[in-house]
Amino acid sequence: LGFVDADYAHDGWQAGWNLYAWSAGIPDDSALAVSGGRDIAVERCSFSLLGGGGVRATNGSWGVRVKDSSFHRIGQSAVMLTGNATTQPRRCEVVGNVIETIGTQLASSAGVYCSACSDSTIADNVIADVPRWAIHMRSESTGGPSDSMRNTIERNRVRGAGKATKDFGAISVIGYEGSPLTGTRIVHNCVRDAVGVVGENDGSLRIGYEGFSLYLDNEASGYEVYGNVFNHASQSNIFMHLGRGNRVWNNVLANSTAAAGVGAPLQVEGISGVTMNNTFSRNIVAQRRTSALALVYSVGTFEEDYLPPKYVRKNLYYPVDHRPDDGPPGSPPHWWTESSLTPYGNWSMWRNHGYDRESVIGDPLFVDVMNANFCLQEGSAARYLGFEDIPEEICRC
Repeated sequence: LGFVDADYAHDGWQAGWNLYAWSAGIPDDSALAVSGGRDIAVERCSFSLLGGGGVRATNGSWGVRVKDSSFHRIGQSAVMLTGNATTQPRRCEVVGNVIETIGTQLASSAGVYCSACSDSTIADNVIADVPRWAIHMRSESTGGPSDSMRNTIERNRVRGAGKATKDFGAISVIGYEGSPLTGTRIVHNCVRDAVGVVGENDGSLRIGYEGFSLYLDNEASGYEVYGNVFNHASQSNIFMHLGRGNRVWNNVLANSTAAAGVGAPLQVEGISGVTMNNTFSRNIVAQRRTSALALVYSVGTFEEDYLPPKYVRKNLYYPVDHRPDDGPPGSPPHWWTESSLTPYGNWSMWRNHGYDRESVIGDPLFVDVMNANFCLQEGSAARYLGFEDIPEEICRC
């Protein structure tokens, strides 16, 4: 398809730029629209300096492939897969693309946006410097269930999401009341620097607010989250929000900062009788002391059904800033005695409720934690807990 560019002379470019400035919500304008297409390939194309979006597939499109293309400085989302229960695209691939500096006109934009899509793959993309989501996948109930089902999000490298908005996930999936189990896999992704920005009353911007590496939002249920590195989120690395049957295992959660005074590596919120059977096991949690003094964070009531104790096991917790006066390696640091550490209080109280009884405190022997190399050296205790090595191109995050 060649080169799609809006690099006009200055006057023409400015007019084109302003044309899209009024758009609100998720728009349907894009440089390339595929409606009802089958087996359409968009390969080795360049989309740049556009006021609108890049590629949009809808109206029952099937087998659309966006591959090895670049999206740079465009006004809205780079790739959009949109439709309802009957018109959603299926068996699409968004693979091997470079997506950076998008959403210059519409902050509520994504590198890859799906609402809704099924049986599709988003893989091997590099997504950087986006105003909100890197990858966003929605199921909707408006007008009847329109569910995104059986998708795969894997081997993507994400850096710098949420640079203009708050309350987002760098990788974000969202459901609705009564959402089904999706059967979607989120596997072997490197996600770093989920920022979050909010405007203050005095007109200034607060940098570092309500940013999550992975957001399982609004009853998002039935997700397999395996082998990812979630590094540096301004609130929490993973937020399980109201869903059920999510299996989070064999991931590295590192350096959540609780920049606004709340947050932890893992955040869980639930609804009694709805949120249940979520798993958090065989993960490595590398965490420094923050102002929140928390490893597991929850607002309001926390019930064991949300995250049953038998499903929280064999994790390795690494206090990155363990000091000599904290005691010998493998012992809880002093700040783990704080009542804010978990929804049930300090480390001893958490374990008394049955959580993490088979888990270990210690150094996982990362290759270079200070330089974000989370690959494991020989002799790592994580392997004895059943942790499976993450591919080097991902664990170097």
